[in-house]
Amino acid sequence: MGVAAAALLVMVAAGCTPLFQDGAVLTATNEDPYVVLNWTQAVPIDEGTTVEEYRIDVNGVEVSRTPGWASSCVLKGLDNDTAYEITVSAYDSNAHWSADGNSVLTTSVTTASGVDAGTELFCDSAPPPPPPDPGE
Repeated sequence: MGVAAAALLVMVAAGCTPLFQDGAVLTATNEDPYVVLNWTQAVPIDEGTTVEEYRIDVNGVEVSRTPGWASSCVLKGLDNDTAYEITVSAYDSNAHWSADGNSVLTTSVTTASGVDAGTELFCDSAPPPPPPDPGE
């Protein structure tokens, strides 16, 4: 297969998957004992499709999925004082995965050395609970 044919094959394969457009970002903010993730939403490429869900990977392992309407989640269960690589990818309503087209968002974060965040690693798409009132 020639170089031009290989490039065309990659473009066609990538053209069928959801896409994070240029300038899209993923941020990870420590909110001891959790990490809050925020990302730019992906765009479906195929006409008539929608982004159905986002997949959250930590150090290359899927840990959670969030609804397609979400653009943030609270990552719970990370070890304290540890570096992680976090990736967000998108699935559309035709079961296409953005990672198949190399369209993912990636960031790194080192967790705080505070309170235990629990043992189950997952991303909660609901907002985090407010901090306790110091007067209580």
